[in-house]
Amino acid sequence: MDCSSREDLSFDGALTGVALDALSLNQVTASTQDAYRTPGGIARGQQQHPLYLITQLRSAWHVRMGGQVPHLRLDDAVLVDSAHAYELHYPDAVACISVQIPQA
Repeated sequence: MDCSSREDLSFDGALTGVALDALSLNQVTASTQDAYRTPGGIARGQQQHPLYLITQLRSAWHVRMGGQVPHLRLDDAVLVDSAHAYELHYPDAVACISVQIPQA
């Protein structure tokens, strides 16, 4: 993933991950940001591209994938496939939880 933030000089963030058998549970807290899964990032990535079930716990957010831009509310969730390009936009701040799920 590539990332940018309007708060470049004061950006702060943390990622905590826990493996649960074949799944991984991740918690991210950070300043406002935009995260990008690009074709270049996909090509540089591992051969197994997992799915991610992501929910934002702090504020509204939106996702761009497959030419669509669903605007999501607090606690909404989205399932993304890391084998395809997508964008995550957190206009306020990030407090999200994601579950990493193997393709199999």
